[in-house]
Amino acid sequence: MRESVYPIAAAIISVALAGSAAGPDDPYQKDIDTLKKINNQFHSQHRVNRAFMAARFGPLIVVEDGEKITLIHRGKRVEKSYTPKLYHLLKEVDHVPLAAFLTVKSFLAERSGGRREIAFHELKAARDEIKHARERFSGDGLEPAQKYRQIQILKNTDIFMNQVVDEGDRFEEPELDRFARSVSARMNQNAIEAARAQLRGLDRAFRELKADLSEAELKSLRVIVMGSAPPRRGNLAVQYFSRALGERGEGERIVYAESIIEIDRALDKIAAHDVDHSLAKAFLGDERGLDRDLLEKAAGDALDEIFNK
Repeated sequence: MRESVYPIAAAIISVALAGSAAGPDDPYQKDIDTLKKINNQFHSQHRVNRAFMAARFGPLIVVEDGEKITLIHRGKRVEKSYTPKLYHLLKEVDHVPLAAFLTVKSFLAERSGGRREIAFHELKAARDEIKHARERFSGDGLEPAQKYRQIQILKNTDIFMNQVVDEGDRFEEPELDRFARSVSARMNQNAIEAARAQLRGLDRAFRELKADLSEAELKSLRVIVMGSAPPRRGNLAVQYFSRALGERGEGERIVYAESIIEIDRALDKIAAHDVDHSLAKAFLGDERGLDRDLLEKAAGDALDEIFNK
């Protein structure tokens, strides 16, 4: 059934290609203007249907990646924070050598240009901040091995920044990569322990929230994970709920709301997801037919025509 849309899509592409070559007296424009109100009606009704879908949502979990988890059910919202302070501490220590690396990289790029003095001033300011952090860091509350690791990361970074400032224009770029390698293993262990701490917090919060759901409600529960674009693949919360709900990742019950940071916008996204599935099922015979670009195959065929002449 899905193949039946391809001739239509190919026709759309052909029209678009032909239209791009048309002059100011484009013969298509009159018909486009005639249909414009109906096209606007489509978009308007899509919004209406999204609102209708949203009003009918069953139990829904919204995860604000790294912040909190919210259960939306029976007209109420219940929020719980789930990320422990340990996660933030380990993450911020890891950001110290990253900040040093980028500051030195900027200095190397600028030291032969007009911003050399400014870049060197920024380099020394960063060195001073890192030294201050190293001197004041206590490690209170950490396990002995964790405390030692943080101290070593800060110590190595402090020593490295002093080296760069002392050598100035004599500092050689290969030393930058050598520094990164010297701290990477400890930084990676921090990342492992931060992920473990965050997952345990998420699990604890979810178990508390789902205690109010019946077995039937739990089976119909859906999850929206709000997050940024780069970490989408392998996202921690998506992995967790895939296990918790017995799913294989993103799909009907787990939706990743990329670059969305507001709950109401995330709800609109999952409503749009539902509307598009209803359209795809009716017109394409496959409710997931709009999860990919409708013009995918037709575009490939049209490009073959263009480049294989």
